[in-house]
Amino acid sequence: MGRRQPISNKQRKAQLQEKRAIKRGDLEKPEAHGSQTDRRKHLVGRSQHQLRLSTQSEDPNVVAASRNAASKIENSKRLQSAFRKLTPEFLAAWREKASRDILLRPIPDSIAHISRDLIKQPAARELSTPKRPKWRFDMTKREVERNEEGIFGKWLVETEQRVSSWRDRTDGCQEAEAGLRDDLHADQQSESKPTNLRSPTYYEQNIEVWRQLWRVTELASILLVLLDSRCPPLHYPPSLHAYLTTQRPARKIILVLTKTDIVGQDRADQWKAWLREQHPGCKVVGVESYRKEESHSTAGRASRRLKHVPHIPPKYLDDLIDAMKTCHEELLEPPEAIRNDPKKLASWLPHVRREVDWNVVRTGRASTGSDAPATVETVGTRQDATESGPKDTSNGPDSNSPEGPETGSLTIGLIGQPNVGKSSLLNALFGSIKVKASRTPGKTKHFQTLFWSPEIRLVDCPGLVLPNLVPMELQVLASILPISQMASIPSCISFVAGLLPMEDVFGLTEVKKDDDTVKDKRTWRTDVKRKEPTEAKGRMWTAMDILTSYANKKGWVTAKAGRPDVNRAGNAILRALAEGKVRWAFLPPRELESTSTSPPRGSAAVSTSPLGATITETGRGIWIPHLEGHEDDDSDEGSDISPDEVESSGEEAEKKDTKGCNGQDEDEEDEDEIDEVQKAAVSAVGVGGGRRGMFSALALSSEGNSDEDEANEDTNIDLADRSAIHSFGLWKVDKSTCADTVYNAVKAGYRLFDCAGDYGNEKQSGQGLKKALDEGLIKREEVFITSKLWNTFHAREHVKQLAKKQLEDWGLTYFDLFLIHFPVSLAYVDPAHRYPPEWFGDDGKVYIQNTPIHETWKAMEELVDEGLAKDIGLSNFSGSLILDVLRYATKPISVLQIEHHPYLTQEPLIKLCKDHNIHVTAYSSFGPQSWVELSMTKGATSLLTSNDTINKIANETGKTNAQVLLRWATQRNIAVVPKSNNEGRLIQNLKCDDFSLTEEQIKEISGLNINLRFNNPGEIDPRLAIFA
Repeated sequence: MGRRQPISNKQRKAQLQEKRAIKRGDLEKPEAHGSQTDRRKHLVGRSQHQLRLSTQSEDPNVVAASRNAASKIENSKRLQSAFRKLTPEFLAAWREKASRDILLRPIPDSIAHISRDLIKQPAARELSTPKRPKWRFDMTKREVERNEEGIFGKWLVETEQRVSSWRDRTDGCQEAEAGLRDDLHADQQSESKPTNLRSPTYYEQNIEVWRQLWRVTELASILLVLLDSRCPPLHYPPSLHAYLTTQRPARKIILVLTKTDIVGQDRADQWKAWLREQHPGCKVVGVESYRKEESHSTAGRASRRLKHVPHIPPKYLDDLIDAMKTCHEELLEPPEAIRNDPKKLASWLPHVRREVDWNVVRTGRASTGSDAPATVETVGTRQDATESGPKDTSNGPDSNSPEGPETGSLTIGLIGQPNVGKSSLLNALFGSIKVKASRTPGKTKHFQTLFWSPEIRLVDCPGLVLPNLVPMELQVLASILPISQMASIPSCISFVAGLLPMEDVFGLTEVKKDDDTVKDKRTWRTDVKRKEPTEAKGRMWTAMDILTSYANKKGWVTAKAGRPDVNRAGNAILRALAEGKVRWAFLPPRELESTSTSPPRGSAAVSTSPLGATITETGRGIWIPHLEGHEDDDSDEGSDISPDEVESSGEEAEKKDTKGCNGQDEDEEDEDEIDEVQKAAVSAVGVGGGRRGMFSALALSSEGNSDEDEANEDTNIDLADRSAIHSFGLWKVDKSTCADTVYNAVKAGYRLFDCAGDYGNEKQSGQGLKKALDEGLIKREEVFITSKLWNTFHAREHVKQLAKKQLEDWGLTYFDLFLIHFPVSLAYVDPAHRYPPEWFGDDGKVYIQNTPIHETWKAMEELVDEGLAKDIGLSNFSGSLILDVLRYATKPISVLQIEHHPYLTQEPLIKLCKDHNIHVTAYSSFGPQSWVELSMTKGATSLLTSNDTINKIANETGKTNAQVLLRWATQRNIAVVPKSNNEGRLIQNLKCDDFSLTEEQIKEISGLNINLRFNNPGEIDPRLAIFA
């Protein structure tokens, strides 16, 4: 007996309603059908049956219900995407091949970079996108459709011929030409590659779907082309680029990278740079469409659950709106041919409205639909769009205008392949669910029109698979094709396993195979060398081994034979990859490494990426095993998270397809799959088992693992965490970018910020922090803010005055840590006169004020008593001054901040602090690197980031020079305050504690000490020689 076919609640409700209608006599009882084919035929004829009922019945309710049901069934059939079917010979051959071919391990470094040969194939440029033929207003709908069908039929024949020629090529195996799996074992290279093993490529073959693209491109003046950040070139093939750039009048194109939260900022930035170089006429921006929030169960028990709420971060929204605004301004400018002709210029009018209030959408006061003009429906189905006919559209051959009159709305169109995130982006722009989003590719079957504001309307073309010469398996990996309908699971898994180490991703154990080797019983002469059987070295995996092992792990077996259900296992693996449960992403072609935004060490961008510093060096391919600073989608163990609540790891969310491969119900499958995948990923990269607190990624390994329960229960930062967490230094961060830098640092995972009144950017730092607080990224108690008392405010009556001013600049009520910046007292300067006052007076001279340290320290202790600071400490103090403060201090010296790097190790001072339980924080961890722009390197022979010793140890550990320098400090229990204006390096600096240096390596680095100090006030004025 076969497995019962699961159905959704919606389908069950429809069945009950139908049964009741039959019982009442409103519907005729359907005839019994035996085979699956008969049932399909029955469903095809249902719409006609419902339409007959509507004409026969006298009950108006029955008539309305029957017509509505008939319309839905007919629409679903008419708008169903059409693709080619795979032959049984192809499927059988790949099943055999997946069981036979050994996967190459480790995965080559070149896999992480997408092949230029794949995305720049000359044959791909011969493919085109079907264009709508010209029409006139006096033509009937049938005449227009007949012309469209004729042109489309010719295009379909030509495209099939080109695709067939590409598939039947004889110049090498598919893997080599695709550039994704070009390294095979020597024993496999001699095997012949039958042509029927070449994977086809899929593209949309239903004209009704293409008509929606035509409608969007006709109506819109600005086109947003959405590209999945994991493989952007796949989503913008030459066929689409040629089609959009030949539209007349010209449309403005914005390439929007979606799902940047999956790939991380570094990869997203590299792809932006690559796209700008390849398509200089297009704007390129990145977006995120969801924000994770906790929800609590309503079933009587509280449990931490994650849900995805439509949300686009303000920075991404500003970038997108700025790009739209720039495109609109460009559309208001006449073309060059018009500008050069005074007569034409005098009569030229733009095709778009001149005035658009962008502040309406920028401030979040977008239209909810009620402000839309009454003549335009805010949401229409595809049937509505096509049945309106050409007479209702403003784009005719005589109009050449994508817009209506001058007073009409500015129309912005969204175009993209299935599952790229169009519906999710629409919801994010409105901040609420306006349209239904789904994980299932091509699920949205609506031509959606929404008014973003009374002046701006958005039109969304449902996803369609664009013609391109790429293998079917890559389309499946990118979730362009519906996985539940994919018959060739073995070929897809074989392809994916060549890009990612699936056995490590899912923590699989090798399948035990029966030893069917026949024992050799022949006798041998002593002078004849006997041939011994060879044993395979290491673990040897095939694609079928991966499927079998995963099925065994999940306990999935077939209903009849009880064998491992490899189809179900393959379906689950592919969905985990498509939905972002397993993070992966390609990098741009290697030719652009020299111009990418990757960190400076080495020439291989893969090995230096902050998203996975040694991705390819350990054979991880395109896998991103762990994003530091990125909160996983799962929660604490035991929270019982199901896919219904964690709806998507990327941008496609809200609803899931109710039916999976082989009739299985996706809603009931893999309830713990997210947790298991991520546990296996963590184990594979050596982070350790179990979920630690939200700051676990920053913990020092030398201190051991902290108590997991305590870390999960308390996310507040206290001073005890100071030595185990990285601060972000704000010295020399420009005011113009400081707010964004702080905001991005919070997003990257930083929770401690080190600032000072002398830096002059505390107000901007507070703005960035406020932005993160307002968006709910953090709470105040989850961040640790350090500031410092400047030299001109050492007098007791001025300490509190400055502290309150600095708190006001930050927008805070207290500092977590407040330090005396220097043991130097200078003449008071009123902040209203000059702030920050710096070292010199108005005449450029240094004026010393003899305020003793004990008076200043007493005032610092009063800040603690009044709640303006939680802890206090010192900065740039020598050992003797520290001992002096300890004699009269009534509150502990919590922290000493000093210059510390391999050229200035200050080991006696550090030991003194350790003996007195004073935490040490190091600034200028990169030595002269911090002082280059100030021309204060003091003749250092080399920057530490390029020092030979540091280079050698970086190569030994597989880390960057900067990570080695930071680890040298943190492994010795010294906190660091690195800063970077590069968002990629923000994350990279956090990754310095996922490895350990040997004692010998630490000694080598410490041996570089030459007592070279770069920050010495004595060089400003001899009277300030505090380090003499």
